[in-house]
Amino acid sequence: METMTWKQRVAIGILCVCVLIYSLYHFASLFGEDMSTVAAGVVTETDSISGTGYVFRDETVLYSNQGGVVHYLCDDGSKVRSGQSVAEVYQNGTSSDRQRMALLDHQIAILEESTSATTVEDISALQASVNDQYYILVRMLAAGETGKLGNQIDNLLVDMNRLDAEIEEEPIAKTTLETLKDRKESMLSSGGAVQTESTPREGYFYTSADGLETVFTEDAFENLTADSFFEAISKKGRLQSDGTAYGKIASDSRWGFVMEIPFSEADFFEVGEVYDLEFTENNGVSLPMTLERSIGVAERKSVLLLLRCDRLPADFSFTRAQSVRIETDSISGLYVPKKAVSYVDEMAGVYILRGSVVHFRYVEIIYEGSDYYLVLEDVEDDEDFIYLGANDRIILNGKNLFDGRILE
Repeated sequence: METMTWKQRVAIGILCVCVLIYSLYHFASLFGEDMSTVAAGVVTETDSISGTGYVFRDETVLYSNQGGVVHYLCDDGSKVRSGQSVAEVYQNGTSSDRQRMALLDHQIAILEESTSATTVEDISALQASVNDQYYILVRMLAAGETGKLGNQIDNLLVDMNRLDAEIEEEPIAKTTLETLKDRKESMLSSGGAVQTESTPREGYFYTSADGLETVFTEDAFENLTADSFFEAISKKGRLQSDGTAYGKIASDSRWGFVMEIPFSEADFFEVGEVYDLEFTENNGVSLPMTLERSIGVAERKSVLLLLRCDRLPADFSFTRAQSVRIETDSISGLYVPKKAVSYVDEMAGVYILRGSVVHFRYVEIIYEGSDYYLVLEDVEDDEDFIYLGANDRIILNGKNLFDGRILE
């Protein structure tokens, strides 16, 4: 037998080392990469119509002979009886002073809510609530949901003040409340003569008026035409010059709402049906409204929707013009990033991780977004096809994945 030379032995040794390194590299890539996962959760995508509508309602502006600051005796939107005292109007003060007073009342209300708790609260629970309120606020800012910001900021302040009251000997909310009350009392004491104002009839009291109460009436709603609508929204509000408007009273809870939509969207709506309108800049309140009739506007290629509502939610502002959103369609499914989708025998699926074992799960795509899919939830499995389920951990960045692979 021919004996190997030392050069041959060296070459064989180098080859073995190379094979070993190559094998170790692929072994490491198979079992050692840092994988990231995301839990499969249900997401809803919606189609909607957005626009601006106008409030029609029978309202009477309330005037006072006094022109100074106002101290209100009931909350905005309160139901009042005939002859009930609703405000104290002072002789001295400007419109700026009235705005400052309104701001003081709002700040005092927040602080009173913050200090109203009579029992000791759990500090850890309060801290968790503050964190939750903060992250909700951050998400709202990121999503541009400005309509709900005011309420969310108030909620965060209340929780922060309550937390402060539990951990500090002299809570900031308590001392600030006393300061603001003193400031309000100082403004009132310098207001001069005061006159108590009462309601002329039973109804719902509001602290603001826009001077359009005689234009956007119940009668105007009932007899609305395209011409009268566009004439109404072009007018500017006018209040009497011989008195100070300190509020208004609405006769009942019924009110109309008119909005213009493109003619192409009109097929979705049917007279007599109820639709949920989200008032996007009014704390995001959603109200059911009945479509009473519609008016086509040929020259604008649009349709006027005349809707009716009889609800008066708390903290709802009856600003004349309101931004609204109406959902026209929705679809829900499990959220799956596109980069996680693989194909086996031309069928879509994803790899999931259970413990340390990789599994393949099929998906049925029902909606495609820019970088994700929505897939059917609760699809019935059989012996050959097992589908993705809620809370399955979808693998996002794995390599060399296959069903049954064990990660170490």
